[in-house]
Amino acid sequence: MPARILEKIEEQLGGRLKDHFDLIAGTSTGSILAVGIALGKSPKELLDLYLEKGLQIFPYQKLFSPQRLPLIFKYGLSTPKFSDEGLISVLKEQFGEATFADLTPKSDQGKPPLKVLVPSYDTQDRNPIIFKSWFHERWYAQVPVWEICVSSASAPTYFPAHRIEKNGQVYSLYHVRLYRLCKPKGEYLQEMMVFSCEGSLLSSSLFLLPSSFFLLPYLCYTRPMLPDMILIDGGVCANNPVSCAVAEAIRILRESPNQSLGSVIDQIKVISIGTGDPASPIPWEKVRGWGLVQWGLRIADVFMDAPPDVHRYVAEQIIGVGKNDDKSRYIRLQLPLKDPLLAMDDARETNLQALLKETDRYLDQEKERL
Repeated sequence: MPARILEKIEEQLGGRLKDHFDLIAGTSTGSILAVGIALGKSPKELLDLYLEKGLQIFPYQKLFSPQRLPLIFKYGLSTPKFSDEGLISVLKEQFGEATFADLTPKSDQGKPPLKVLVPSYDTQDRNPIIFKSWFHERWYAQVPVWEICVSSASAPTYFPAHRIEKNGQVYSLYHVRLYRLCKPKGEYLQEMMVFSCEGSLLSSSLFLLPSSFFLLPYLCYTRPMLPDMILIDGGVCANNPVSCAVAEAIRILRESPNQSLGSVIDQIKVISIGTGDPASPIPWEKVRGWGLVQWGLRIADVFMDAPPDVHRYVAEQIIGVGKNDDKSRYIRLQLPLKDPLLAMDDARETNLQALLKETDRYLDQEKERL
């Protein structure tokens, strides 16, 4: 669906889609689109990827398909539904050995090159990780783009978590110190906690201490730093990465001198494209009596459905802070979907054609906004 929408947008703008944007953020399947656009692929080429290679990524629909037996023998009955071999093979074929830093080559003149942002989630540190293609000094800069996409698209229950090695760019330990800034009278200021980290790639955090304060040690600990990351779908933290993109845009624009926050926000224009909004309400008659079993079957859907709307709300409120609160500066395209079109792993041609038909109908309804 997003590929079809991007195809329509490119048709209206003319020229390559990558030449019309400064920053593209994509999570999960969106990371594949973002990387593809940055590499100069057209939305039509990316749409063909899904139409022609979808069954290689999602080769079956039933959970107990005979094709799943090798996974069950390897991981047991609780194995993910699919192997990631098909996904990896398709992305390697499409993107080759291009590295993440290749998406944003260094440039000293002319228009700054396109930047790409891809969220994922590290299960070892239990933290989101935001891959940024313009941070050439980071450990992931030389990681192949196909691997960044696999990391962002390894949806829990569907694909195994993906392991990325950090190419040895780590230290064996890192030391964390937390301090509390204290006034001479001994009045603690909780909001002025100071974090200092040594041994990580970030090196030591430096800060200036006001003369009227002194440092009081609060907490110190040492923790091993592992040489790899175990990553899953960025959708668990940023299914809709629009607020991440807006935050980065603000930070980048404010690096220019004499830029107020309001003037920076007025320069930002956003188009946000969703993968379909599940129009399947859970009525009161059902939900009021639900317990562990019933919620256990639906809670993952609820947790994945709600965050995109929160990210949308945050982005809309930020964009509206500028002097020129123009609705055209933020466009959200998200078509409602009903069963049986909700399955994210149904790559059969009949289902894909039905999705395209719904997308075309939606685009006809929204043509004035486009």
